[in-house]
Amino acid sequence: MKAICIAISLAACLTLSACDKGNNAKKLDQASQADKEKNVEFLTKLCDDGNFAACVNLGVQYLKGQGVAQDFEKAAKLNRKACDGGALNGCTNLGLMFAQGTGMAVDYEQARKLFARACDAGEATSCLSLGYMYYKGYGVAKDMNKTAEYYRRACDGGSLEGCNGLGDCYEKGLGVAVDYKKAHELYEKSCSGGEAIGCYGLGDLHGKGLGVPKNPQLARKHYKQACDGGYKKGCL
Repeated sequence: MKAICIAISLAACLTLSACDKGNNAKKLDQASQADKEKNVEFLTKLCDDGNFAACVNLGVQYLKGQGVAQDFEKAAKLNRKACDGGALNGCTNLGLMFAQGTGMAVDYEQARKLFARACDAGEATSCLSLGYMYYKGYGVAKDMNKTAEYYRRACDGGSLEGCNGLGDCYEKGLGVAVDYKKAHELYEKSCSGGEAIGCYGLGDLHGKGLGVPKNPQLARKHYKQACDGGYKKGCL
C-alpha cells in the first residue's frame, strides 16, 4: 500500500494542536532559541492554568527539544494531561509515542486505546493511525475491512492522508470492492489538497488506464506534481 502519513512510524506526524498547526509549527521550528525558550515559559503558564491545547504544544517542544532539554517522559505526561482534559490531539500524540516506543516501551494496545478514544470523538489523525494499525497488524489482527473503515472516517474528518489511503483501498480492493472511479475521486481530493502521494495515485491510474483512458502525458503531469511535492517515487 502507498505510504499514507505514516502516523505510526513518523514522529513528524505529532501535531501542535487543533488550532496551532501548519505555518505556526513551521515558524516555531525556525524560531530563535531565545524565542523558543520564551514560548516554553508562556505555554507552561497556560498549561498550568488549564489550557490543554497549550499542554499539547508544550509537549511537542519537550519531544523535539525546542527551547528546553528534550524530555520524552515530560512530553508523555503533558500529552496525557491534555488528553484527559479533552484535547484530542494530546491523545493522538501520546498514542504515537506508545506506537513508536518514544521514551517508553512500544505498547500497541495502549496506542490503540488512545487512538480509538480520539477517533470516536472525531480526531481524524487517530482514525488514520487505527486504519494503519489494522493494515499492518500492529497489536491487532490484520483487517482490511477495518482499515478501509478507519481511513474513511479519517478522510471524512478532513485527513487528506486518510483520503489517499481510502483511495488505495478502492484501487486495490482492500476491504471494499475495486472501484477505480472512487479511487480517482479520492486521489484527486488528496492531490488537490496538497498531498503529494495523492498526485502519484492519480498518475498511476492515468498511466495504467485504470477507470480512465490511458494517458501517459497526464500521468507524467501528476507524477511531476508528486515529485514537486516531495514524494520521491514520483521523480523516477
